[in-house]
Amino acid sequence: MTRRDTHRGGPPFSGCSIGDAMALVAFALLVISSTLPAGCTEECRDGDDGDGGSDSDSDADTDTDSDTDADTDTDTDTDTDPHCELGAYEGDLEVTEQSDLSILEGHTSISGDLLIECPGCTDLGALECLVSVGGSLQIFDCCLLYDLAGLESLRAVDGYLGIASNDSLTSLDGLEGVTWVGSISVSYSPAIVDVDGLAGIEFVEENVRFYDNESLTSLQGLSGLKEVFGYLSISSNPLLYDLTGLENIATIAGSLKIFSNHALEDLDGLSGLSAVGGDLLMDYNYILHDCDVCALLDQLDEPPESITAHDNLDDACTPVPEGCP
Repeated sequence: MTRRDTHRGGPPFSGCSIGDAMALVAFALLVISSTLPAGCTEECRDGDDGDGGSDSDSDADTDTDSDTDADTDTDTDTDTDPHCELGAYEGDLEVTEQSDLSILEGHTSISGDLLIECPGCTDLGALECLVSVGGSLQIFDCCLLYDLAGLESLRAVDGYLGIASNDSLTSLDGLEGVTWVGSISVSYSPAIVDVDGLAGIEFVEENVRFYDNESLTSLQGLSGLKEVFGYLSISSNPLLYDLTGLENIATIAGSLKIFSNHALEDLDGLSGLSAVGGDLLMDYNYILHDCDVCALLDQLDEPPESITAHDNLDDACTPVPEGCP
């Protein structure tokens, strides 16, 4: 006899055992998992909510690493200059011909004196790495040198900076980076019109001299100079008509000598000067008024050790400044 199910409204598989039901569930899960995109895993699904941030962090880390690589490359390029690797040149060097300059090529300093007496030299490009001179730097009798290009890296000359008898030299351009010198002298340079190349200098350890420069008309390049620890001498510059550029000098520890500047009209450029530790010499400035000399004396905190003023333009100062000779 055939057995009939009396529960007609029940589930279609109500006659199945518990084991059969579990098998069906497993089969359904298998079908669902087979519909996922190729390559997708359970970890990928679970990570959609939280691991997505981790993925972004991972990308960011990768970018950071890339930046680090870039920074490292940049630093390496900056720190390594193939042209300036030789450091200090020990001792003195005398340059008498263009090829001698190559001895200092790549060196950043010289411990002793650098003397350039070179009628045939046309440029100083071989000195482009030079930052400091431990002794003196003298450039003279360089008849074909028009400027000082090549010295742009130079910052300090511990000794004497001397520029003399360079017939073609029209400017001191190339020395703009120099901030410290022991002494300065510019002389017998008939084509130099100004000293703008010295604009970076604030203090001079010893003396400052400008003399016998036939075309020199301006000292404005010395506007950064604040103190002279030796003497200041300006003489025999026939076209120099004023001292503009010296306004910031407050103290001259040694003497002040201004003589034989036949076009010099006034001393207004010394308006900031308050002390002269040595002598005052004002001679043979044919159109400079004696009253200007007296006014300068009046502005000083203390009188100089001695005063010499003659063969300037005589005039009667009214009222007579205190201390006027």
